[in-house]
Amino acid sequence: MSFQQGLSGLDGSSKALDAIGNNIANANTVGFKESAAQFADVYAASLGGGGGSQIGIGANLATVSQQFTQGNITTTNNPLDVAINGSGMFRLSDNGTISYTRSGQFQLDKNGYVVNAAGLQVTGYAADPVTGTIVPGNMVPLQVNNTNIAPQVTTNSQIQVNEDSRSTPPAAMTSGSLDASAALAATTTISAANNTLNLTVDGLPVSITIPDGSYAPGTLVTTVQGLINSQLSASGAGVTVSIDTNNGMLITSNSKGTVGSQGAGSSVALTGTGGTAVTGPGAIAGLATAVAVTGADNFNPTTSGYATGSSALTTPTIVAGTNDTLAISVDNGVVVNALIPDPSGVPAGTTYTSLGLATAVQTAVNTALAAAGQNARVTASINASGQLVITSNKLGPMSTVAVTAGGGQDASATILGASPTSTPGTVNTASINSLGFTASTAQTVYDSLGNGHNLALYFVKTSQGNTWQLYTTLDGAQQQGPTKLQFNGAGALTTTMPITLPAANSSYAFANGANPLHFTLDLTGSTQYGIASGVNQLTQDGYTSGRLSGLSVSQDGTLLGSYSNGKSKNMGQLVLVSFNNPNGLTSLGGNQWAETSESGQPIPGTPGQGSLGALQSASVEESNVDLTKELVAMITQQRNYQANAQTIKTQDTIMQTLVNLG
Repeated sequence: MSFQQGLSGLDGSSKALDAIGNNIANANTVGFKESAAQFADVYAASLGGGGGSQIGIGANLATVSQQFTQGNITTTNNPLDVAINGSGMFRLSDNGTISYTRSGQFQLDKNGYVVNAAGLQVTGYAADPVTGTIVPGNMVPLQVNNTNIAPQVTTNSQIQVNEDSRSTPPAAMTSGSLDASAALAATTTISAANNTLNLTVDGLPVSITIPDGSYAPGTLVTTVQGLINSQLSASGAGVTVSIDTNNGMLITSNSKGTVGSQGAGSSVALTGTGGTAVTGPGAIAGLATAVAVTGADNFNPTTSGYATGSSALTTPTIVAGTNDTLAISVDNGVVVNALIPDPSGVPAGTTYTSLGLATAVQTAVNTALAAAGQNARVTASINASGQLVITSNKLGPMSTVAVTAGGGQDASATILGASPTSTPGTVNTASINSLGFTASTAQTVYDSLGNGHNLALYFVKTSQGNTWQLYTTLDGAQQQGPTKLQFNGAGALTTTMPITLPAANSSYAFANGANPLHFTLDLTGSTQYGIASGVNQLTQDGYTSGRLSGLSVSQDGTLLGSYSNGKSKNMGQLVLVSFNNPNGLTSLGGNQWAETSESGQPIPGTPGQGSLGALQSASVEESNVDLTKELVAMITQQRNYQANAQTIKTQDTIMQTLVNLG
């Protein structure tokens, strides 16, 4: 009888309607995968084999199959909403119980773990808490580290600039000169007794012979200028010879600045045997005792600290154990004892020349400072008054040199004098002289505590077409320079890079508790072209501390933390899993599935690896339910249900007819 077929049909249609209703109910559930009721016909077993005489006895539900097709992806405002574009599932942990989901609606719990709406933790690969390097291996619950990112001190600065080759030296830059100490006579007679002038111009030796004769002042200076410049023409250097306000001869270098066209500064100096400028007894208008002035940049009046002896040196004697130890403090550092040796190769108690002693003091002090682990260094020299001057290599208000008593072996009484004078370095509070440089730029660098400091760079055009000078200041002080920058004829920088800031064996000092700072400055790639000066690149590797300000997830699943200082760090990496038979998974509800023997074991991998899909942050995967299709299927199943009911009704009518026959 066909009651059984009709009943199985009703049961099948009812279950199909249940699946359709469940799909429709979850049409807006993120990550939901529609299900489809799949049926099989039923035949009664027959010992005879039956062949074409078999009649089915209905249908039964074979399976309810999940359709793991891709759903539409919609953007959201939550950066931890993550959609899978392709195959794969997220892996969740509930205190070690593992489940899987396609729903990527995640958030952070109170402990910083990435969880879903039910509080289950999302698993993946951890990241090194310091470097942020992803550590593949065991999958662990992903946790966001809210600790502030530590600052990084600047160790390297890279700057590319173009300096305008059409620039001229700044107005504040001066030239070296040589001025006679006596006025020229109305007529100067030149003969073999006074016709040779020996001098250096910008460090280049010049020796001229003036033709014999009688010269008016104007004719003499014109003649001397022509003879000097004829020897310097190949070098690019030159002079201008004129009459000063006292009617003396004035020889002025055509270069300017402290690092002149020949690298020796803008200068004019007399030379000659025995200090005589002119061979023979008759000097030209007092040039034998002329006053020389070296050119200057006049960029900024920052000075160094120094200690000056209170008496002029004659032939100082160093005696071991008596006056060979100089107790000195440099740049407010601790006192060190600099041991000055007896003159090399001679018995103890003999004497130094003034210059030789200055060299020995400089070496002894710098050796003692290095041995004490101090960055400070000094330069020792003899000033115009014959006094020994010990100068700090640092500039600005923290630059000091102080000489003290040193354990009964103090050298100051016989070398520097009983009461040497100490003068600290200073910085003029006025702004940088705008007439002292050609172009400038600035960059922020960072100390060990993450404090930013303004590094200002000033570029100064010199008299030579391809030579520039660089000055730097930090926070308007601690001036460094000048540093010579050399370009070639094609406009490319040829000076060896990088350079160290501040100068070697020194560091920038701070009053905020940060460690002394020094770093390299690399100007590689800088040019000197005939266009306006400008900056093409400005980078450095330091940064300040930062607070976590945002999170995002990249396509490969990397969970990235963004910080308030503009830096970012990896927090971990989401891992996806796939199954050979996803239809073998058991649905747990709550958008979760569990592994079964039918599904096979999970195959983990990073997003985008193999057949696994990529991730899209701030997005969700919508349900893959096609509502129109489901409504049509509902109508179809309704008609099937009605038809099966009609089968039972018809069978009932036949039964009633048979009963009536009886």
